[in-house]
Amino acid sequence: MDESSEQWSLPDDAKNILLERFKALKEKVILEVFTTKKQENPFDSLTVMFAQELGMLSDKIEVHLNTIGDKKSKEYQVTRSPTVLLQPQRYKLRYTGAPFGEEGRSFIEAIILVSRRESNLTAASKKILAKLTEKRHIQVFVTLTCPYCPS
Repeated sequence: MDESSEQWSLPDDAKNILLERFKALKEKVILEVFTTKKQENPFDSLTVMFAQELGMLSDKIEVHLNTIGDKKSKEYQVTRSPTVLLQPQRYKLRYTGAPFGEEGRSFIEAIILVSRRESNLTAASKKILAKLTEKRHIQVFVTLTCPYCPS
């Protein structure tokens, strides 16, 4: 962890916004955070600190720290760092990369939806998806440079 990341913390205004948003949480959400053993890249350490701060803001967010290559990473087939799994016992939601910038909003929204066990899909979308019989592997890619991608 480099010196600049050791000093990192959410600004007070962001904490206040998150405290307000987290009032919508219903059930506990477990965040399984996976990084390299020594958190070699700055995104590892920042992701860990961000997740831990989220856990301090709400008793409904529980953070577990894991290392790529450990038993749990093999169980969930996590090979990239940083990776955050949201409620992996129930869902197969995986966030690979640091949840910052515009992507941070989507990450927070995902935590809230998982806690509420909601998808925000329309009835029409649910009807179409209910007809699918084969398993699907869906990946969504976003970029920090596009303000429209995350939402």
